[in-house]
Amino acid sequence: YRHQADALQQYQLLRGMGIDDDHIVLILADDLAGAPENGLPGAIRNAPEGDDLYAGAEIDYRLGLRGSELASVLRGEVTETTPIVISPSESSDVYVYLAGHGGAAGIPIGAVTAEDGLAGGDDVFSPELLRDSLCTLAAEQRYRRAFVVIESCYAGVFGDASYGGLERGCGDADDETPLEGAVLLTAANAREVSYAGAYDHEVPAWVNDAFSRNFADNLALSPGRSLADVFADTYRATAGSHPSAYNLAHAGRLGQVSVAELLSP
Repeated sequence: YRHQADALQQYQLLRGMGIDDDHIVLILADDLAGAPENGLPGAIRNAPEGDDLYAGAEIDYRLGLRGSELASVLRGEVTETTPIVISPSESSDVYVYLAGHGGAAGIPIGAVTAEDGLAGGDDVFSPELLRDSLCTLAAEQRYRRAFVVIESCYAGVFGDASYGGLERGCGDADDETPLEGAVLLTAANAREVSYAGAYDHEVPAWVNDAFSRNFADNLALSPGRSLADVFADTYRATAGSHPSAYNLAHAGRLGQVSVAELLSP
């Protein structure tokens, strides 16, 4: 429940900042609102007594996508199975938010439990797939800035070079170049779990993850806040795990980039 609620919170935050659905690709399992276990039929919320985030959400894909097809969406590759993709240009800011159960191999598609995340499986969105997707966009000059946020246990594998993450850079082992203009924020480092945040007895379920809720709250505080301040305050507010930032040496000065600059229409 909480991963989908966190994703919907991000979606509604973007819509509230004036970004239309044509510029958002929303991928969701979409098995909560109508579930018989849902104590609030037809609704999904991200905080106890919070607003319904499901109403009006335009879902582009459900969990029919494979990890490789998610990479196609990020690379802007239209295929028979990925007709809706991002279409950035050299002046675009690309914002990616991912949430799910994770492990050392990445985020298994459709993982239901933390154990599923640790086990991996045949279909995993891996650090290599994320890095290769961003490297493709960078090589084709199809973003100005890429800002990626991942909510999962062991999310730091997506940044850690030893796991094939962003800090490994682009190219083969003999000719690697830094991935310029991209930064990754994670709910936990590569060696630890992340934690649920709030439990809602009306649902009843854990309705948010601690890192994601803190991050969303800090994004929403003021459009003039810098991304560096957003991360610093999120780090301080998140207990149990160590939110981490990767590729900072090649990401530009986040203290000079405001929320409004990143998330403006």
